[in-house]
Amino acid sequence: MRGLLIVALLAPSAVQAAQTASFLDVGVGARALSLGGAGTAFADDATALYWNPSRLAQVEKRESVFSHAELAESTRLDFGGYVHPIKQGALGAGVTYLSHGSISGRDGQGRPTAGFGASDAALALAYARKEEIGRVGVALKYIRRHIAEAEAQTVAFDVGLSKAGDLGGWKSEMGLTLRNVGPGLRYVDQKNDLPLTAAFGLLFRKGHLGLGLDYENRPRIGGNDAAVGLEYEAMPGVYLRSGYGTLGAAEGGSGFDAVRGLAFGFGAKMGSLRLDYGIKPMGELGRAHRFDVGCRF
Repeated sequence: MRGLLIVALLAPSAVQAAQTASFLDVGVGARALSLGGAGTAFADDATALYWNPSRLAQVEKRESVFSHAELAESTRLDFGGYVHPIKQGALGAGVTYLSHGSISGRDGQGRPTAGFGASDAALALAYARKEEIGRVGVALKYIRRHIAEAEAQTVAFDVGLSKAGDLGGWKSEMGLTLRNVGPGLRYVDQKNDLPLTAAFGLLFRKGHLGLGLDYENRPRIGGNDAAVGLEYEAMPGVYLRSGYGTLGAAEGGSGFDAVRGLAFGFGAKMGSLRLDYGIKPMGELGRAHRFDVGCRF
């Protein structure tokens, strides 16, 4: 039953102004999600491919990251990313894959039929550069959706800006990004929009404490979202995190956005290796557990 619910949340919906590919709006990375989704200015590793491509420009060493999320039953979200620093910037590549496993089919009368599969994938290539106005970045994406016998493909891009500063002794970071700009996906004779999102984020750091704030707007469906997250370095290389995300307009946003709430997690850095874990409630879908492994070299 949960499998059917997940597909319903991620599939196109007339209520959501014929918006599709909502997996692009779920978010990647245990760290950012344990901060309630406050990743627009906070993400400073390969997960910035999703949150804000401009943040890749501050990565000084080659880095790879793998992120795995258990959403519900056999539904899994995986992300793999790589960042390669170059002069005045960085190049990045990443793959996001959402698998629903095998889903039980139903006919018009609700009777069981043969099962079917469903999956979503996005391949991203990014370039970020340091400029006088700050860091700028763009990510080009190839998107593919597969449900039973239906399949759709399209391309889109994200663009981002970030800038460092200082505010009363607090180190600050401002981030702006526009995600999923593209023509949408076409299923036979029906076209569905991508989840266009404009996000603004702030990060404040002082000592062992980091505070992140995010605000997101989804112009195609009229939804707004806000998030706040705290990260505390309890001891060298050990981080405790907690956050909260809330949907400003209860009738807007994607299915996953509508059930955002309290989240928490922790992380550890051991030399070049980084491990992160986060847990986040997802309403009727249960709890989402996320695990990250990262390496800089």
